[in-house]
Amino acid sequence: MEASLNSPNGRTQLTANTLTIGRSPDNQFVIQDAQASSHHAEIRPDAQGYVLTDLGSTNGTFVNEQRLSPRVPRLLISGEVIRIGSTSLTYEIAGSYDATVRASSGEYANPGYSPTMAAPQPPYSAPAYPDYQQQPSSSPNYPGYPQPSSSPNYPAQPGYPAYPQQQPSAYSNYNANAAPGYPQAQPGYPPQQPPWAAAPGQYGAPGFQAPVAQAPKKRRTGLIIGIVILLLLVVGGIGGYLYLNRSTPEKTLTAYCTALQNSDAQGVFNQLSAHAQTQTSVQRISQGFQILDAPQIGGVKGCTFSNVQQSGSTATATLVLTAGANNASNPPLTTTDKLVHENGTWKIDQGQVPGQ
Repeated sequence: MEASLNSPNGRTQLTANTLTIGRSPDNQFVIQDAQASSHHAEIRPDAQGYVLTDLGSTNGTFVNEQRLSPRVPRLLISGEVIRIGSTSLTYEIAGSYDATVRASSGEYANPGYSPTMAAPQPPYSAPAYPDYQQQPSSSPNYPGYPQPSSSPNYPAQPGYPAYPQQQPSAYSNYNANAAPGYPQAQPGYPPQQPPWAAAPGQYGAPGFQAPVAQAPKKRRTGLIIGIVILLLLVVGGIGGYLYLNRSTPEKTLTAYCTALQNSDAQGVFNQLSAHAQTQTSVQRISQGFQILDAPQIGGVKGCTFSNVQQSGSTATATLVLTAGANNASNPPLTTTDKLVHENGTWKIDQGQVPGQ
């Protein structure tokens, strides 16, 4: 592919080598512009043409006034304008408009189409049918064809490839069994034409619109799969978060022991069920801690639980409390506490509560 850059200083031909652009003299294309960086951008060949890459310039590289992302290659299209600072460069591909020029310049002797409308089909007379004699053509320029045993081989037009051999027409014996008196086919309606080979620069047969290429379905399928995976990750993350933060008897017992060891009356009250809270109050629990914190007892210094048994919305656990003044008169206290699942949270419904 031959391509070039057009600038106010002239045309620069692009080759198979990378073209560096910048203010520094060691670039292949030097721009004397204060807004250009020393090594501003580069153009290198690609399988589809040439790509432009901004090399992390200070003031950016623009294509059709859209700034490029740094160090992200961008495929150039013929006619696009590259701007670096106040310098504009036009990217052009040689022969990108050749097909249009040749079609309108009459390079082909019989192209079969014009620039604005489809040309009529090449004139020829209808082939002879078995039971009727071929009528002479009204135009001297239309030569008659001999009766073929299969579809006739039409000569190739100048500038076009020869037509492939066709199978015998399904209508070759159309008039063989027809009743006498039916007129010959009207001369204004020629028989079915064989497929035309497209002229250079033309897509599809002359006079017919080329079918629109359908968008690949793989992209849509990949998008749907990506969305489903994203939803699964989101739902799984939310489910995992709720599972890890769900209330359990063990978490309630741990918070209850911490409150007992810290003489936290409000913390103990918060771990009680609605039924247990009606049997006491924060003030009574606080008074109970005052008694436990006396020098003779030394407060609750140890609290452990074990044998947690859960059955539906109820659970039981063995709780062992150790006093600070652990002696013969203050042995460890072992109780069996009952828990209930209340409004989505496990609460202590029955147990050893200070002040009770």
